Amino acid sequence: MALPPAVGVSYLVVWQMPDMTREAIVPPELNRPDISVIISDSRGLSVSRNIAIDTSASDICLIADDDTVILPEAFARIREVFEVGDAPDIALFRIVGKNKKYPSYPLRIGHRLPRGYWVTSSEIAFRTSSVCGKLRFRPCFGLGAPRFTAAEEAFFIADALRLGLSVDMIPVGICSQPSLSSGERPYSPDGGFAASQGAYIRYVHGILPGLPRLILFSWRAFRTHKAPFFHTLNHAFQGFVCKTA
Repeated sequence: MALPPAVGVSYLVVWQMPDMTREAIVPPELNRPDISVIISDSRGLSVSRNIAIDTSASDICLIADDDTVILPEAFARIREVFEVGDAPDIALFRIVGKNKKYPSYPLRIGHRLPRGYWVTSSEIAFRTSSVCGKLRFRPCFGLGAPRFTAAEEAFFIADALRLGLSVDMIPVGICSQPSLSSGERPYSPDGGFAASQGAYIRYVHGILPGLPRLILFSWRAFRTHKAPFFHTLNHAFQGFVCKTA
């Protein structure tokens, strides 16, 4: 990931090296005054993001993955959103070039994310004071977690809404991401993605309204050739019955 120098912008890189922190050598391109590198012995994507949130000293934070390409005008557009009078605590921007269902106008989210939209980490920006000490990514979800290997962003937003934080969807592209997200690729054979979605469906929709959504989710996985129907349903149901909150 390229980290373009920009006025008023600093970067915080969390580099996870479980059991190998003494062997880590920071690459020369990261030896810049605007870049801080944290070498951590931890595991898991959500854990690394929580480390970044707890460490950040910036007013506004933008989450980015290692394959995120930040657009030149992104930082100015993000500042504009958070400087208005009714600025949100969290803003969800757009990844350009993705076949995703985005609203064409600014939208303040109510109780849950809009139907047909899934949140990706590189879309998320937030006011640090609104999140730090109040909201975290769930360590048991996301890449590197033992069972629930996805849905960490969806839980992050769902938890934010339950805490009463304001979340706006902003129709502005701020980055591109060439690689496919977990929801775009065929689902992993271990069922981690399906189990994560099953857990999220129960958390957001409850038991009775959630059950038919498990079937719909599994049917869509089959219809889009991402995973077999009964394989998906089995793992989604396992996540569904494993209460997360």
